Amino acid sequence: DGKGINTLMPVVSPTLAPQSEPPSFSPTDSPTDSPTDSPTDSPTPCPKGEVLLERLSSITDESLLLDPTTPQGMAFEWMLGTDDDTEINVCTYETLDQRYVMAVLYYSTNGDNWKDNGNWLSSRNECNWNLVACDENNLLIDLTMDRNDMIGEITPEFSTLSTLVSVSLFNNKLRGYLPKLDDFRNL
Repeated sequence: DGKGINTLMPVVSPTLAPQSEPPSFSPTDSPTDSPTDSPTDSPTPCPKGEVLLERLSSITDESLLLDPTTPQGMAFEWMLGTDDDTEINVCTYETLDQRYVMAVLYYSTNGDNWKDNGNWLSSRNECNWNLVACDENNLLIDLTMDRNDMIGEITPEFSTLSTLVSVSLFNNKLRGYLPKLDDFRNL
């Protein structure tokens, strides 16, 4: 007879959604699970070795750069390895070529035994190395290294120091390539 038994029948009509606050357009305190519309810019690491090889091979033949027994190879290795403790970023350092050529000069003329090699191959900007002077743009304008016990060769890379106004290398034991004065706009 069905007395006392309640049967539940499924509801066929939809129910209303619960009432809530209207949506807010202010930021939330916690991150959302959905991605943002625009990608974030993350810095791309500078491929130091690739950049150095590309930049310096415009000055020095690549085979010399990759030979660690040459002054050029020693300078390349120094910039690649031991120059890591500097604030120098090879991707943005404006006087990278100048720094390299000065390091080549150091290695090609026995810089470890110079009378004054203060700050050379240090982490400081090359304009703060002893016996050099630079202009307001950090371009080398003066190299005065008289009687400094420099022994060795002036390499062809020296000619790329075209901003030099004055060079003095008297009373050293130097040989080798002396660039044409035409290579120096200001000498």
